[in-house]
Amino acid sequence: SVNSEKLRKLPVESQKTKIITNCVNGSDDEIFQFAEKATGYVFKNKKLLKTALTHKSCSKNKNYERLEFLGDSVLGFIIAEHLYFLSDKREGVLTGEKQKLVSTVPLANAARKISLDKFIFVSKEFKNEKSFKAGAPDSLCEDVYEAGVAAIYLDGGINECESFIKRTLTTVNFIRLIS
Repeated sequence: SVNSEKLRKLPVESQKTKIITNCVNGSDDEIFQFAEKATGYVFKNKKLLKTALTHKSCSKNKNYERLEFLGDSVLGFIIAEHLYFLSDKREGVLTGEKQKLVSTVPLANAARKISLDKFIFVSKEFKNEKSFKAGAPDSLCEDVYEAGVAAIYLDGGINECESFIKRTLTTVNFIRLIS
């Protein structure tokens, strides 16, 4: 997890159009450095990382939605492959197991565990919404986790992506599956 003392020392966002979810900011390079430390992956293409962390409230065109779409499938594939090779259960049971592993709560928890929720670019208006008062909502954290999966997949390939998932998705069911 990212050092929270260092996070607090970064200057607060002063731009009018975007903020980081927890008012952690600095230059994009500083944000990327913290996000890369959190994910355990160093991006060759920093634009992929920025896109994976950008909510549509900040940018209608360069936001995480397309990456989230791809990441959902890549994550599903990796989990399905592990279930297929590591279990002899029937298809219906495997489907249920996969759904438990890739649902909102485990993915949001994985994003929070590595502090991805602290690096999401959102508009001030979006952050001021009622659903945001207690921090980034589960659905937003899930979306950014899936977008991160896709960004790592596109930047480093399936093996890097699988390593990221194994490091971060630590539900009891997943740990039992990969152990």
